[in-house]
Amino acid sequence: MKIMTEYPVFLQLKHLPLVLLTVFGLHFLPGYPEAATMQEFQKERTTESLRQVKGLQQEQIEEYATRLHNLSYTRQRLFRALCKLPDADSHTIETLFQLATRVPVRFNSIPLLELYTSCLDATLAGSRNLLQTLEQTSFVSEQVLTPLANITIDKATTLLDLIASIQGTTEAGQWATQSLLAFPAIDPKTLLQAITLLSIMTEPQCRAAEKGLLVQGLRKEEILPLLSTLIRFNQRDAINIRALFSQPTLQVSNLSFWLQGFFATPTGERDTSFQQLSDTRKTLLLNSYHKAARDFIWQINNLHDITDGYGREIGSGRLAGSSTETLTSLFARLDPTTSHHFQDDFEQAVAKGNKREAISLLRQATGHARKQAATVLSAANIYLLLANGGELYDSSFRDILAPVLKQRIATQYGDRLLDFLLATDPHHLFISDFITHLAHKGRLTLFFPADPGHQQKILELVTESALKDQDSLILFSATFSRLLTALQPSARSYLIDLLLGELRGQTAEMALNLRVILQYYLDNHPNFLSEQDTTRILRMIQQHGPIDLAPYTHAPFERWRQDGRLTGLSVFQDDDDGRSSYASYSFSLLEHGYKPAISLTYSASPVPEQASQEANRLFHKLPTTPAGTVYDIFRLANRFSLAIDWQKRVNNLEVTQSLYVYQDRHDQQKLLRTFLTSGHEMFAQRGHSYWRHEQLFEPLEALLEENMGVVDSLQSGLHFISLGSCGGMRAYSRINRIFNNDIAILATIGTGKAAINNPYNRKLFEIVAGDQNLESWKEIETLFKNIFSDAVAGDYIQPGSLPAILHRLQGTLKAGETGRHGTD
Repeated sequence: MKIMTEYPVFLQLKHLPLVLLTVFGLHFLPGYPEAATMQEFQKERTTESLRQVKGLQQEQIEEYATRLHNLSYTRQRLFRALCKLPDADSHTIETLFQLATRVPVRFNSIPLLELYTSCLDATLAGSRNLLQTLEQTSFVSEQVLTPLANITIDKATTLLDLIASIQGTTEAGQWATQSLLAFPAIDPKTLLQAITLLSIMTEPQCRAAEKGLLVQGLRKEEILPLLSTLIRFNQRDAINIRALFSQPTLQVSNLSFWLQGFFATPTGERDTSFQQLSDTRKTLLLNSYHKAARDFIWQINNLHDITDGYGREIGSGRLAGSSTETLTSLFARLDPTTSHHFQDDFEQAVAKGNKREAISLLRQATGHARKQAATVLSAANIYLLLANGGELYDSSFRDILAPVLKQRIATQYGDRLLDFLLATDPHHLFISDFITHLAHKGRLTLFFPADPGHQQKILELVTESALKDQDSLILFSATFSRLLTALQPSARSYLIDLLLGELRGQTAEMALNLRVILQYYLDNHPNFLSEQDTTRILRMIQQHGPIDLAPYTHAPFERWRQDGRLTGLSVFQDDDDGRSSYASYSFSLLEHGYKPAISLTYSASPVPEQASQEANRLFHKLPTTPAGTVYDIFRLANRFSLAIDWQKRVNNLEVTQSLYVYQDRHDQQKLLRTFLTSGHEMFAQRGHSYWRHEQLFEPLEALLEENMGVVDSLQSGLHFISLGSCGGMRAYSRINRIFNNDIAILATIGTGKAAINNPYNRKLFEIVAGDQNLESWKEIETLFKNIFSDAVAGDYIQPGSLPAILHRLQGTLKAGETGRHGTD
């Protein structure tokens, strides 16, 4: 039966505890008493419940009503639910009271208890067990179980079976169950059968089910067939299917086609099946592959070495100290094809206790698994991964995915890139991102045709695709020089003509971006332009007016110097790469006259006396034995959450570089809040790119979401961010957006190098302190030219570069500023 709750339907909020309404506003709703009489109202309802208990005398009713009068709303409601039990009577009333007043209880548990106690087979013992079960649930289980109270049910045992089944599934299975419970009037039998299927699904299958159950128009009778179908798919297909289910244009009537038609075809036939799709269906699937790209990128990147479950490298020393059981568990994570290939040799090495051989085989198998992960993907899947190439490690892009796609194009399209692009991406959504990433990663010549006609056709597609949105255009601008380098002079001129021609048909904002790109290359890279190209761009500038780019390369150096100090904060990780980066930067600072001290700004407070004494001992020892001492400082700083301030005076300014070892997310959020609110200038994220989310994105976005007093600082235009890890344009653009597109960033969109990061981060403050006349990031770029070789320069985006200008321009346009862009 469907129980009647204590409040009208419009108050039955699934995910907001009703107690919040009771405390903060229930008395303002129609039909409810004023706040002053709420306690009397609750007492009256509790008294009414007591009258329904069998065998209670009037004096007992009054006694218990008095004893219950001062209990919280939650406990009074708990007691009222217990009074509905079939075995609630004068003999058990004291037990009910003790249960209601002493057993730990969450508010979200009450509706489930009310549903249970309303069933004819409910018992007092069962109620106690149910409360204990609900009190011990995880956060995820609680979110899933809460809406369970809304189903129609006749037997208490059925409810207990459902709860046990839900708690017996994985976390992914529980989130999928929450989607099940969103179905109106779902019956317990269907629900129990569905949960049983979820309990035997893999995590990717459950995540696909979570999204599939939310597809608009799916009927209740289609639930079990859908789940039964999803069980058949491997991890790779489940990831893609989940992304497909997330597409807002997906029609429920097409589910059968996709699941029983397209994804049911064998892996080796998937490319052929894709090319037989209509253009509309191809585009839907490409958008799905784009959404799924991050999962596959994560998987392939993580196989660059032996890594843990979070993709972090497991160092050689740690591997050598691992047990054979640990090595075996790492081997067991590899795909079945790889495991079968290496299994006999690996098991023999383990059986002999030869860990060195076992580790060697594990490394070989991991490399094989990385190639296998690419080989089993469809050509369209790989196309989207390369179009998201900024997130791929260089080795994943250049050595793993690009060769596989090149072979597919050679086999299936006669090595004609143009034919592949037209057949795969009919609406040209991702062509620009794909081509520009190939150019940036040095793989465009592997794919690009020699025929001038085909080159021009591809460039037409690239231009159309790049102008579809701002992010694609900024990526295009970031790799424009690499693209021009890969083209023949005639093709370069053709591309310049295309961009000039697009000025007429674009929106005012996009046209302005194109003018900036063309003018920037005329001013900064005239060597890429023919005489004819130069003439045409000059004619465009004469027609529309020049754009003053100086405001977009202006640097806040004067504001930096106003407080007499320049302060940078660099955060490293406690892994092999983090330790070596920490040490190399410390050596660089030591060699250039910086002196270490414990930071009172960023260290955990208070600093233990033991840590202070040991730090001072190491600082004293540092000049004579720097090699080992720096690593001792790293270990001490990590153990006690110490930041080390490396300081020296330059031209009467105090220059400080604070080095810190990442601790946890809460600590990092506090650290960044201190950085932003203290008016400090530089934050450097060092280490592998997979740490960027925890070091930077997540804490910054949490500070914004929680309104932690950082908005003014984020929008001040004061800060400089150094992204030292391997990166991409997505990370670069994301940081720009967080800082309202008014931020100076040094970022690598290729492979981060300490040989660049260390001198740039150290010398920047020294240059700013030493030259009071510097005003522009372009001046800084000139001064740093010696540390960027021609091969490396394209891997870094410097402040004042073309992408930086376009981001600042975007921020200016959003702020509504005008009058600095010339005339139209």
